Amino acid sequence: MENNAAENLLAAFAHFFPKARTIGSFVGGELIEGTGELIQLYDAATGKPSLAYKDGGAAVVELAADAAQRAQKQWWALTHAARGRVMFEIARELRKDAESIARLESLGSGKPIRDCRGEVAKVAEMFEYYGGWADKFYGDVIPVPTSHLNYTRREPAGTVLQITPWNAPV
Repeated sequence: MENNAAENLLAAFAHFFPKARTIGSFVGGELIEGTGELIQLYDAATGKPSLAYKDGGAAVVELAADAAQRAQKQWWALTHAARGRVMFEIARELRKDAESIARLESLGSGKPIRDCRGEVAKVAEMFEYYGGWADKFYGDVIPVPTSHLNYTRREPAGTVLQITPWNAPV
């Protein structure tokens, strides 16, 4: 490592992936090194290069889609209450590691640490909010002019892949 910023970034990353030898994409429980173009991070305070890593590339996107489809089947098998508990657990873990996540985000994006702390808190808050709704989604009975019952049922429909925005990637 050429400078302290790169060492700090890798140390923050190592908090979450202690056995990692590289930075990559976390897919299906594994850290996968990218195969795409080299991405250079810069220390926002000095403007100097701090760390470089390979973009995930198309192969990682395929792996992520497959992993998401497998996970979606597991998610669908959970009761609504169990889904809520999972979301509350994610929020708890975010809050437990909030400082490390904020530092990693600050080092990687160059944002002030106070902004990153706020982002992590907001993300935890969102998981708690939606976790609280998870067991409150019910279908509707639709009135029809017969003795039958027509009803809707809310179920997970599939997987979504997204590219997070540059301004709030947490």
